[in-house]
Amino acid sequence: PSAGAIMADAASQVLLGSGLTILSQPLMYVKVLIQVGYEPLPPTIGRNIFGRQVCQLPGLFCYAQHIASIDGKRGLFTGLTPRLCSGVLGTVVHGKVL
Repeated sequence: PSAGAIMADAASQVLLGSGLTILSQPLMYVKVLIQVGYEPLPPTIGRNIFGRQVCQLPGLFCYAQHIASIDGKRGLFTGLTPRLCSGVLGTVVHGKVL
C-alpha cells in the first residue's frame, strides 16, 4: 500500500477511536469514580430476583445524573482530554510498530 493509504487508514482509526472515547467518557468517568470509592448517594431499598428486600447502591446512570446536577453535563466529560491524547498516541505508536 502507498504511504497516502497508510496515513488515511491511521487517520480514520484515530477519528473512530476518538469518537468512541468521547461517547463512552461519561460512563467511564462514573465507573472510575465508583471504583475508587466515590459513593455520594445512599443505598436504597430494593428487591432481589427472589423478591426479598435488599439494600442496593444506585447504578451508573443515577450517579451520572448526580454528577450532572452538581457539575453540569460538562462535568461528566472531566478527564476527556488526557484520554483522547492517550488514545491518539497509542494508535499512532501501534501503527508505527506494525
